[in-house]
Formats: sequence, C-alpha cells, structure tokens
Amino acid sequence: MERKKEVCTERGGTLWTVRSVFLLGLAIRLVLVCYGYIQDSLSAVKYTDIDYHVFSDGARFLLNGGSPYERATFRYTPLLAYLLLPSVAIHPVCGKLMFVAADILVGIFLYRILLLVHPIGPDAQRAKNLALWLLNPIAINTCTRGNAEAIISLAVVASLYYTVRGSWLWGGLLFGLAVHLKVYPVIYGPAFVLYIVAMNTTTRPLQSSIFAIARQARSFAGPVGVFVGASLVACVGLCVLFYSIFGHDFLEHTYLYHFTRIDHRHNFSVYFYTLYLSGKSRSTGLVAFLPQVALLLSCTLSFVSVRLTIPRYHRKDVIMARHLVFCLFCLTFMFVIFNKVCTVQYFVWYLVFLPIIAPSLATSWREAVALGSVWLASMVLWLGVAYLLEFQNMDVYLYLWMASAWFLLANALILCHLITKWEPHLTPTSTHPANLTKRKEPS
Repeated sequence: MERKKEVCTERGGTLWTVRSVFLLGLAIRLVLVCYGYIQDSLSAVKYTDIDYHVFSDGARFLLNGGSPYERATFRYTPLLAYLLLPSVAIHPVCGKLMFVAADILVGIFLYRILLLVHPIGPDAQRAKNLALWLLNPIAINTCTRGNAEAIISLAVVASLYYTVRGSWLWGGLLFGLAVHLKVYPVIYGPAFVLYIVAMNTTTRPLQSSIFAIARQARSFAGPVGVFVGASLVACVGLCVLFYSIFGHDFLEHTYLYHFTRIDHRHNFSVYFYTLYLSGKSRSTGLVAFLPQVALLLSCTLSFVSVRLTIPRYHRKDVIMARHLVFCLFCLTFMFVIFNKVCTVQYFVWYLVFLPIIAPSLATSWREAVALGSVWLASMVLWLGVAYLLEFQNMDVYLYLWMASAWFLLANALILCHLITKWEPHLTPTSTHPANLTKRKEPS
C-alpha cells in the first residue's frame, strides 16, 4: 500500500513538473508581449520586430481590398497576412498572441514526440527536455517580438509527429503546408521519404541491392505515394490558390526573391562580405547554394540510410524515429550556418529539434556548458563588431567577415561534437539494459 502511494505521489510530481514548464513558458511569453506593447508606446527603441509591422501592413492592405505585396518588403506567403487580420481589425497584439499560442502548441507536439521516440524514462526528464524549447530565450524572444517562426515550427513539428506516428496523410499535408510557409523545410523531403521506405521494408536502403529493394517496392510505394501526394496537394494547392488571386507578385516575392536575395549587413553569414563586394550580382547568391546542396545530400544519405544494428532492447520504429529527428536537426543546422543569409530567428529552425535529440546525446553538463559558451562567445564577438558598423559607422567590414568566419567555424565544431556524441540507443534511465556496460553473451 505504501509503495502504491509512493508511485502515485511520484507520478503527480512529474506531471506537475511538465505542467509547470508549460505554464512558466506561457507566463513569460505573455508578460513579454505586454511589456513589448508598453515599450513600443513609450520608448523610441521598439521591442517589436520590423517583420511584425510588415505582416500587419500586409494584412491592412488585404482588409482594404488590396494586395499584401503593395507593402514594400513583404516577402512572405499571403497566408501570413490573412492570419494577421485580427491584429488590424481587433488589436495590434492579436498576432503576437497567435504566435505565442503556436509556440506553446509546438511544445505540446514536442512532448508527444518525446513519448513516441523516448517511451522509457520519467516525465521529470521530459520536462527538462521541453524546457530547452519552452524556456529557451531565443525562442521566447523571436515569438514575442512578432516573428512568424513559431507558425513555421508548428507546421514542421506537427508533420514530424504524424509521420513518426505513421499517419502519412496528415504528415504529408502538414509538410506541404510547412514548405508553402517557408521554402527551407523542403530539405526534409528526402529524409522523410527514406524514413517511410525504411519503416515499410526489411531491407536497408542504400545498402541492399536495387533488386532487393525493388522486390519490396509494393510495401512502401503506397505510404510514400500518400505522403508525397498529400504534400503536393497542400503546397501546390495553396500556391495555385494564391497565384490565382495575386498573380506573379506572389511567386516573385514569396519564392523567387529568396533565391537571389542579397543581404550584406544584417546577418551572420560568412558570404556577406562577398555579396557586399559583388554589389548586386545575383549569380554570387546562387553559387552560395552549392556547398549547402552538397552538405545536405551527404547528411541525408548518412543518417537515413539505416545503417543500424538494433539491439534486442529496442524497437525498430523508436530507433528509426530517433535517427530521423537527428537527421532533421543536422540538416537544419547545416542549412542555417552555410546559408547566404543567417539571422537570429533562423536559429529557431534547428533549436526546435533540441528537446527530442537531447536524451540521446552522451554529453556531460560540463560539455554542454562549454559548447554553449563557445556558441555564445562567437555570437557576442560578431554582435560587437556589427555594432561598430551599424551604429558607429566604422569601416569594419573585413573584421566583421572575420567574426562571421569564426561564427561559422564555432558552429561547425559544435555540430561535429554533437554528431560524435550521438547515441541513438541511449535511454533516459541509466538502469535500462541499453545503457549498461555490454556483457559477453554466454555461449
């Protein structure tokens, strides 16, 4: 009886811990939304990001019967302008509250993915993992200042959840929505497809012969077809809809512009100095995609080729899902640090996967602090030099490029370290057989 009471108390405590992380994350976001509204009203230094004003202006043009692209620098899907209509019609903070709600929903989906990908372990550990998102200063700041990354992260994480669950239709629809909102999730497409193939075959993709895979094509053709078809229906359907309404402006400002975008001052990218020196040469921007393509292709083949020996303590779907999530994390990390434009809000794209991969990283807290310190130091160095350029009007372009190069190197070293520490068979409980020292099997 005492044992039963103890277990119930433990469960209540762990549930409260998860709940408290959500409540604290929500409270911080709401307080900062209120603070931002007050600061914007009283101070010349605004808390709200300029992007939020762009979204709102686009919504205002829509409300007046025009096009959001009448607002200069509106380079997004019209869907964001439609979502921001309450900010114009009701109150300016409505859009931020929607982003806050999306951020919390991301946390809910992360919790559900943790239950699928790391089914063993206490909820207290999952609460610590969730804190990496819900209490993350970058995620909180991005959301409350009015960036739309929370909406994009929600579509990506929801797609991942339904895909891991085996709901190929919903996974595909949400993936198509994510690609429509922002082009970058398209890099996840091959990884998702290879994951679905691996989950519906007994052979190992990219290792077995083409004939062995062809013999089992029937088993994965259906799921892959559903996922890819649903993705195309969602993405292409929305594109056709908005093209019929807004014409070529939609294609130009939502997609084409980003392939040749040149931003040589407001980003961490190592390419900024080359873009600055080349003036408005669009070919330079296109060449910058080549290293990205090579790295992304290599990463996809490395992590989703299912070169696994799954221990008897683990289910195939659990290990496969962990590999998929880590693959998405590495893809996004590489894409961001090697992108020709790199800003703080882009960091949210890979940070959203951190709560899911954290339990499988065999890093000590000292190593985690050291990695965080290296990352923070590289960012502070860049911001210090950028301050001299932007606010002191000093000619420090070369020094800023050197700071960008150090930022790239620091991030690359961090990613390499995380890859070496990646243990997909690791579980949160040290007493689980998978975490024990391997013993020689009796003959």
